[in-house]
Amino acid sequence: MDAFKSFSFESGWRCDVAVRDGRMLFELTKGGTRLRAFCQDRLGNGENAARPFAGRALLLGGRIGVEEGEDSLTLHACPVDERTKAPVASLMAHYRLEKAGENALRVTTWFSARRSMPVSSMEWLQLRLERDALRECVGVEPAWRVPVEGISHPARFDAAALWTGNAYLMLSDCGGARFVPSVEGPEATLWADQATGAWCALQAGANCPRGLSGEPFMRDEAHPLSAVLSFGEGEPALPVARALRAPRAKAPEGELLRLASGKLCMGVRVRADGVSMLGVSLEDASCRTEWAGFPLARVLVRQLSSGEVFSLTSEQGWERVRTRCTPNRLSVYLERPRGIDLCLSVEGRAAEEDGIEWRVRVLNQSDDHTVLSVTYPGVSFVSDGAASLFVPSASGRVIEEACAKEAGFSGIYPSGFEGVVPVLGAYAARGGVSRGLYAAVHDASAARKELLCETFRDGSGYFCFDYPAENLGRPRNSFEAGGCLTVRALCGDWYDMAKIYKAFVEQCAPWCPPLGREDSPAWMRDVPMYVMDWMPNDNPDADPVPISIRPPVEPPRDNWYKKPIELAEYLGLPIGYHLYNWHWIPFNNDFPHYFPVKEGLEEGVREMHRHGVHVMPYINGRIADTRDSRGETVRFDRELRPGATKRMDGTLDIETYASHEPDGSLCRLAAMCPTSPAWRDTMARTVHSLFHEYHMDAVYVDQVAAARSNLCCDPTHDHTPGNGDWWVKGYRLLMERLRRECPEGCGFTTESNAETYADQFDGYLTWAWVYSSMVPFFPKVYAGRIALLGRNTNGYKKDDAQFFRFHVGQAVLFGQQIGWINADVVDDDRKNDYLKRMCRMRWELKEFFTMGEMLRPPVITEGQRAYLSDTSMGMDEIHPAPERLAALWRQGGRVLLALTNTSDEAAEICAVYDAAECRPGRLLEARAYGDCEYMAEEPGVLRAKMGARSALAMIWEEER
Repeated sequence: MDAFKSFSFESGWRCDVAVRDGRMLFELTKGGTRLRAFCQDRLGNGENAARPFAGRALLLGGRIGVEEGEDSLTLHACPVDERTKAPVASLMAHYRLEKAGENALRVTTWFSARRSMPVSSMEWLQLRLERDALRECVGVEPAWRVPVEGISHPARFDAAALWTGNAYLMLSDCGGARFVPSVEGPEATLWADQATGAWCALQAGANCPRGLSGEPFMRDEAHPLSAVLSFGEGEPALPVARALRAPRAKAPEGELLRLASGKLCMGVRVRADGVSMLGVSLEDASCRTEWAGFPLARVLVRQLSSGEVFSLTSEQGWERVRTRCTPNRLSVYLERPRGIDLCLSVEGRAAEEDGIEWRVRVLNQSDDHTVLSVTYPGVSFVSDGAASLFVPSASGRVIEEACAKEAGFSGIYPSGFEGVVPVLGAYAARGGVSRGLYAAVHDASAARKELLCETFRDGSGYFCFDYPAENLGRPRNSFEAGGCLTVRALCGDWYDMAKIYKAFVEQCAPWCPPLGREDSPAWMRDVPMYVMDWMPNDNPDADPVPISIRPPVEPPRDNWYKKPIELAEYLGLPIGYHLYNWHWIPFNNDFPHYFPVKEGLEEGVREMHRHGVHVMPYINGRIADTRDSRGETVRFDRELRPGATKRMDGTLDIETYASHEPDGSLCRLAAMCPTSPAWRDTMARTVHSLFHEYHMDAVYVDQVAAARSNLCCDPTHDHTPGNGDWWVKGYRLLMERLRRECPEGCGFTTESNAETYADQFDGYLTWAWVYSSMVPFFPKVYAGRIALLGRNTNGYKKDDAQFFRFHVGQAVLFGQQIGWINADVVDDDRKNDYLKRMCRMRWELKEFFTMGEMLRPPVITEGQRAYLSDTSMGMDEIHPAPERLAALWRQGGRVLLALTNTSDEAAEICAVYDAAECRPGRLLEARAYGDCEYMAEEPGVLRAKMGARSALAMIWEEER
């Protein structure tokens, strides 16, 4: 069925809207000017999600009901399974289009499900236009523009437009507008005279997170997805659009029970068949009884006889509900949902320092059901002002004005990109004071959790932590979710959250030795930088070097060892070298059969050792090629398949990257279980050869702290199927086995910085710390415990000198070692002088950065300037980044205030810091790296002249 409406505007523009074959079509006309766009929206579910549809559902692909108003059109759609074409009766999608102002339409979408339904991904309002008709992509907030043919990667803005030269189409007020430079053309002609071909797209809702397994999108009519679609002639300009008008969500009914601890008060509403959690105010941590509720918990269940998977919410459908509330404890006991012999126990306990700890237990007595996951109590919040959101991405990120942007986050803990710590938080400033909520799972077992948060324009938001089940796939799998959800009333910001979490880590976490590994080689902590490069790609079966690290011009064959030597001599300092492609097998192919090595490896390593270059080769610690010799599977089947991770149905967990077999097919790489004795032995043999035959200084074991833990269900393995503490413990045993082959003075690093592996490695490769809005949350917790090395400034950002200098400067001030840089930086005069200065600073002040404590970073109140940047390595956010940076460190009774100017222009700056926290006394020395000097200083304030590409270190004696 086609739904159609014309919207007319006084300016002369007209917008015709239709729906055909699951696509929403827009035709915008004014006189002879015409723009045509279409979008095709989908929901998807992941590996552990329910399967009311197989993989993806097309939202507008089924029956559509239409309500037409004078200036509005509302569509009620029954989505269809894209594979089977069957309607998804358990889900309804609603679209409302209405005039939002002159030349502007607001599009809102919400969902109504008969029961809670898991969703893991969403494609919403991706407007596709013919590329040939476009001239530029224009970022309106922030201001940025580039010819369409001049950008090869996505770019995200608060608002963006596609411009033809005389007309534009814009998305704004949508939580982020994402420009997608190349999209496949449609399968069939959409308009009679429109040919298929190359397309560009703008996508709304770029911040909309993926849901968790068992967690539906919280997008009801009161919290819809929303975007303003505007258009016009001439230069793109933000529309003057009416605010979103959505009905207020209804507050839950039932008996009110409260639990208070100091300033924090949380509450529930209890009914005969369920319980809802009430919201908490960010401003005063009070329980908001009038605000919309949130489920106390959810349980994802599979019926073994039918295979049906469904989500049970605490809010309804339970045969019996029992509660007990005392001044210090609140207990909720829910029994027999849908007649299933299953019970859910949730207990809250008042803790010290304005905190409440929540524990969750599942008692499954059913022979025909297995529990797949359970959530900790959901924490919903509301703010009367602008809220900032903390998410555990990279070093930690803060998203300001989160509710206005409808910012969200999803991640899996422990993993190294979007789940480095299990901490979420939000806070709002009023009267110069920030107050908010800290929510984290304090769990010394390091079991897997899935994290989700969303914020909405009405000032509300929620945090959700999901715990995959233990004994996954088995009936009667009762368990307790690991640790406890700790909610604290917060007076402060992300830094104060880091102090709370650090206290837990220091007291309880087995992965956090007080001073790191005692056997870590000093050189691994002290070298100021690491370079990375590849040996020549000689194997005819090898793919090209990945684009994210590929040099623009193929270098001479001996550059792989001569350039690092040249760089070390230029710096006059020892350096580390992360060496790739040293093995004859292709990269990401035929792992883990690395030997024989390439010709010249031994000689090159020997020569680099003579010049103070420490060599650290790459191996992978968790994946094995299922076809390990030009398509053969015999060796994998015989040696490694038994130790690979298996899903509930017994199939392998297979991963693919941009690597190919000789026949052109993608390499199929199996994730290996760390408890496998065969895998431990295989890794140990590789490490032994690298250390004892090829005299390497360290070994980089890829992916261990980057990838999520797999919920292995192989019954022959020495662990509980599904979740638990066994994954991290398995790697602890694996690394202890590798340490037996490690000579004194050598060590190990791994990819990224999931915290739970900090006791197993000497360093984390933090190459992905190139996000926007990063804060040093992770260094605040882990500085002095493990080395943090490198950021990716290669790939298509290699020619961006300001990007390079910013990340070199911020890395040093965050306590990292400089790196993931090709050694040919020695030839780049836009970079090498600043690099040399910052390497010297990192080397001379290494006691602070390797053994010290990071304090609250100073704020540069005068002389600051920002430049526009993106995040590199395929991430798409366009954002302003500061050019002048500051940090404060304490070590051994001394305090260091470090400043750097990353730009090409001099500046006079004023840095304000917390003198009460660091108590600076007598000035011991001031060290200049470049043309800079301090002008005046008083407690809490420092003024300095900063030359271009320079740094300044002020060191005080700390008062006792």
